[in-house]
Amino acid sequence: MGSSQAVTIPLYQIFFQDYYNTFPSSSGGRKRRMSGQHYCLRWNNYQSNMTSVFHQLLQNEAFVDVTLACNDLSLKAHKVVLSACSSYFQKLLLENPCKHPTIIMPQDICYEDLKFIIEFVYRGEIDVSQAELQPTRESAAAAYRRKERKPAALLQYNSPSE
Repeated sequence: MGSSQAVTIPLYQIFFQDYYNTFPSSSGGRKRRMSGQHYCLRWNNYQSNMTSVFHQLLQNEAFVDVTLACNDLSLKAHKVVLSACSSYFQKLLLENPCKHPTIIMPQDICYEDLKFIIEFVYRGEIDVSQAELQPTRESAAAAYRRKERKPAALLQYNSPSE
């Protein structure tokens, strides 16, 4: 039997693969116990990569942990993305911890508008027809106005076994 040889792969290569560049750090970087040159690791196309990955995770319903219900229809999303993009959802989800909550949206937000808004949150842009633009803007504005008041959406908890 041949002997096996251990191969050490630097941690940054496991996580970042070919997405990084190394630059000498102008600010000295983080303080370290060792002296010497400091480097700034920069991930090429970080923002576009993260946007693409989150949108792909949404499309595949991978790691989704919240359901948004609207007019007898529902769609799944990620609590961290909703919380990062909306103080309304952040407050609602922080005040009501649950493994996979279902949020029942207010009646004045229709399902198609909710889909557009969630796509916008994940991609940073959406393509809508002129006819769809005004209702989508009105739904987004209604949701925005609600963030200052007590959340109007209802939070439904799934059983702990789910």
